[in-house]
Amino acid sequence: MKLRNYSFLSIYIVLMAIPSIILLFFTYSLIDLHSLVILILISLIVGGVLEIISVKQGKKDKFFIWEYNSKTTLDKKFFGVAIEDMILFLVLTPIFCVTAWEAIKKYVIIYNEPIWITLLFGCALILFIYYITYKITKPKHK
Repeated sequence: MKLRNYSFLSIYIVLMAIPSIILLFFTYSLIDLHSLVILILISLIVGGVLEIISVKQGKKDKFFIWEYNSKTTLDKKFFGVAIEDMILFLVLTPIFCVTAWEAIKKYVIIYNEPIWITLLFGCALILFIYYITYKITKPKHK
């Protein structure tokens, strides 16, 4: 297995797992873990079914945009869906959304900051992270 096979996985770790863990550390006491687990299970079931349907349609769909490159994934699939996408995206997205929401609420309430400043900074940070990720993963032309 080549190092390139880990690029899809590493992007999920950098963009979702690390921020989720950091935010969870600061918001753990504010989150109802039972509700979070239910949300993750719903995400896995509904999102998983929709991903499987999207991948199964393939190029028959005139809006086809859903495909996994075996050069950038681990090449382990669950009903055609890359296993890292099925697990990491559908598990980390709800965790990230809930922890980010709770962190914003905590920051705004404790420091009495206007929410627009927090959201503006958050959007700028997300754009910066995506730009860096794009630059790192951009194919090099020979």
